[in-house]
Amino acid sequence: MLLTYRKFSEGLTLQDCPFTSWLETQLNTSNPELKKILLAVKNAHTNFHQSLAKVKAEFIQGDLKKAISTFRNQLYPQSEQLFLYIQQLIAFSKEIKDTYNQMLVFREKEIKPKMEKTFYHLNNLVKLVLKEANLEVKEAQTTTKKVFMLILGGILLGIILALVLGALLGKLILSPLKKSVGFAQEVAKGNLQATISLDQKDEIGLLVQSLTQMLEALKNKIKEAEHKTKEAEQEKEKAASALKEAQAAREAAEKAKKEGMLEAANQIKEVVNSLSTASEELSSQIEQTLKGAEMSKNLVAETATAMEEMNASVLEVARNTSGVAKDAEDSQEKAKEGAQIVKQVVESITEVQNKQAKESKENLGLLSSKIQEIDKIINVIEDIADQTNLLALNAAIEAARAGDAGRGFAVVADEVRKLAEKTMLATKEVGEVITGIQEKARETVQSVDVLTHSISEATKLATTSGKVLEEIVQLSLNVAHQIQTIATATEEQSATSEEINRNIAEVSQITTEATKAMQESSRALLELAKLAQNLQGLIQKMQEDSKN
Repeated sequence: MLLTYRKFSEGLTLQDCPFTSWLETQLNTSNPELKKILLAVKNAHTNFHQSLAKVKAEFIQGDLKKAISTFRNQLYPQSEQLFLYIQQLIAFSKEIKDTYNQMLVFREKEIKPKMEKTFYHLNNLVKLVLKEANLEVKEAQTTTKKVFMLILGGILLGIILALVLGALLGKLILSPLKKSVGFAQEVAKGNLQATISLDQKDEIGLLVQSLTQMLEALKNKIKEAEHKTKEAEQEKEKAASALKEAQAAREAAEKAKKEGMLEAANQIKEVVNSLSTASEELSSQIEQTLKGAEMSKNLVAETATAMEEMNASVLEVARNTSGVAKDAEDSQEKAKEGAQIVKQVVESITEVQNKQAKESKENLGLLSSKIQEIDKIINVIEDIADQTNLLALNAAIEAARAGDAGRGFAVVADEVRKLAEKTMLATKEVGEVITGIQEKARETVQSVDVLTHSISEATKLATTSGKVLEEIVQLSLNVAHQIQTIATATEEQSATSEEINRNIAEVSQITTEATKAMQESSRALLELAKLAQNLQGLIQKMQEDSKN
C-alpha cells in the first residue's frame, strides 16, 4: 500500500489480489476509452499473475533454470506491458487534465468575456429602462397632477354652476313665475278669488306682490262699483236726479275700475321688464358657462389623448422590459448549463483522483512489495549459489586428494560449480532487472503523485469555476428579478393610466351631462321669455281695455 506505507500482506494469486476487485469495479465506467484501457490492464494483470505463479511453482520445485527462464521470457515482459498500460492510464488522466485546462482557457477567453459583455449590456439596458421609466413616471405624475387639477376645477365649477342654476331656476324663477302666470290667467278669466303665496324679496316676489295688490285693488274697486251700482238702483226710484247721480257714480266706479286695472297693469309691466332683463343676463351667463363647459370638455379630450399616448409608451416599455427579462432568463439558463458541465468535469476528475489514481498507486505499491519479495528470494538463491560454489570447491579439493578414485566426483563437482556460477550470474541479472523495475515503479509512483496533485489542483480550479458560475447564475437571477420588478411596476403604471383614462372619461361624461343641463336651462329661459312675452301681451290687452 503505497499511500499508507503498509506492507502488502495479500496473496499472490489473481483472486487474492485487491487490484483484481478494483478492476472489476472500474469496468462499469461509461467512458469507452477508459474501459478499453482497463480491459487491457486486466488482461496484462491476469497474465502477470499467471507467470508469477508459474515462477513460484518452478522455484519451489527446484527447477531454478526454468524459473529464471520463465521470469525473463514471461514475467518481466508482462510487467513491462502492465507498466505500459498504466502509463496509458496516466496519459489518459493527463488528457483529462489538458481538457480541463482547455475548458479553463475557453472559460477565460470565450465565456467570461461574453458574460461580462452580456452583463455590461444588461446593466446599460437596466439603467436605460430605469431612466426611461423614471422619466415616464415623472411626466405621468406631472400630467396626472395637471389633469387632476383641471378636472377637479371643471367638476367643481360644473357642479357649482349646475347647483346654482338649478336652484336659481327651480326656486327663484321658473316655479314662482309659473305660479304668477297661472295666477294672472285665473284673474284674467274673472276668478277674483284666486290666491298666490310666495315669500321672496326679488323681482319675482315683487311681481307676485304687485299681482296680489292689483287683485285686491281690483276687488275693492269692483266691490265699490257694485256698492255704488246697488245704491244707484235703490235710489233710481226716488228721483231722476238720484238716477243721474247714480249714473255718475257708476261712471266714476267704472273709471276707478279702469284706473285700478291700468295701475296694476303698469306695475306688472315694470315687473315683466325686470324679469326680461334678468332672464337676458341669466341667458348670457348660461351661454358663457356653456362655452366654459365646452372648453373643459375639449381639454378633457386632449388630456385623454395624451394619457392614451403615455399609456402606449408605458406598454412599449413593458414589452421591451419583458424582452430583456427573457434575454436574462436565457443567459441564466446558459450559465446553469455551464455550471452543470463544470460540475460534471469536477465529478469526473474527482473520480479519477479518488479511484483510478489511488488504485494505480496501490497497485504499484503492491507490485513493489512483490518485487521486494522476489528480491528476497533472489538473495536466498544467491546464498544457495554461494554455498553450492563453496561445496563444489570443497568437493574438488577432496577429489584431488582421493586421486584417481575421485576423478568422477571431481567432474561432478566442477559441473556443480559451473552451475552455481551460472546461477549467480542469472541471479545478478535478475537482480538488475528487478532493480530497474523498482526504479520504474518509484518513478511511476512519483508520476502518479504529481498527477494526483495536478488533479487536486484541477479539481480546486474546477470547483472555483463552478462557484463563479453559480455566482453568475445568482447574479442573472437577481437581474432577471429586477427586470421583472420593473416590468411589473410598468404594468401597474399602465393599469393606473387606464384607470385615469376611465376617470377622465367619467369626467367627460359628467361635463357632457352638465352641458346638457345648461342647454336645458337655456331652453327653460327661452320658455320663460315666451311666458314673459305672453304676460306682456296680456298687460297690453288690459291697458287697452282700461283705455276703452
